Amino acid sequence: MRVHHHPDCATLMAYASGTLSEALTMVVACHVAWCPQCQRELRCHEETGGAIIDRMEAVPVKPGCLDAVLQRIDAECREARARDCAPELAGEAHRMGLPRPLCRLLGRSLDQLAWRRIAPGVAVYRINLARGARGRLMLMRIASGKALPRHGHSAGEMTMVLRGAYRDEVGRFAMGDIADLGHDIEHKPVTDSGADCICLIGSERPWRLRGLLRLVQPILRL
Repeated sequence: MRVHHHPDCATLMAYASGTLSEALTMVVACHVAWCPQCQRELRCHEETGGAIIDRMEAVPVKPGCLDAVLQRIDAECREARARDCAPELAGEAHRMGLPRPLCRLLGRSLDQLAWRRIAPGVAVYRINLARGARGRLMLMRIASGKALPRHGHSAGEMTMVLRGAYRDEVGRFAMGDIADLGHDIEHKPVTDSGADCICLIGSERPWRLRGLLRLVQPILRL
C-alpha cells in the first residue's frame, strides 16, 4: 500500500497535543497506523512538545502531585504497550483489513456491520462517540460508479479510504489516503476503482448540501 495523501502538519500537531475532537482523532489514528511517513512526523511533533514542556518555568504544585502523575503515565503506557503489541490484535486487524484503532472500536469486519442504506448505492454505519463529544464518526460505503451529491463543510472533516478509491476536485484517494478538508472545500466524490469504496469519516458539523437535498438532510443525517 502506498499512501499519497496525508493530514496537514497542523492537524498532526493537534493530534500529537491531544486537541483534536474525538471523531477527527480516530480518523488520524487510523491513518497513522497505516502510514510510516506520518508515524515519523508524529514522533517529531511529540519530541518537540516534550522539549517545550521541559523548558517551561517550574510552578509550585501540591505535595504528591508528581508521584500521582508519574503513576498515571506508567499505567497508561503499560496499557498502550499491551494493547499495541498484542499479537492477536495485530493479526485480527490484518485479517479484518482494518487499522488497529478501528479494529478495536468495531470488533468485527466491515462485511459484518449492519449498514443502513440512505440512497441507491450509498450506505452508512454510525459509530458512537463518548457522551458530550462534538461531531460525528461514521463509515460510508459507496457502490462502484456512484457519486455523492456536491456538498461543502462548515467545519473540519477528515475522510480516510479503507477500501476502493474515489476521485473529486482535490484528487484521487485510495486505500490509506486521508482527505483533510477545511470549511472552504466543496466537492463531489465519485468512486473510481470498479469496486465499492468504504471510507471512515470524522466531521465536526453536518455537510452543506444544496437544493432539495437540504430538506431531507435531517433524515439522511449527513
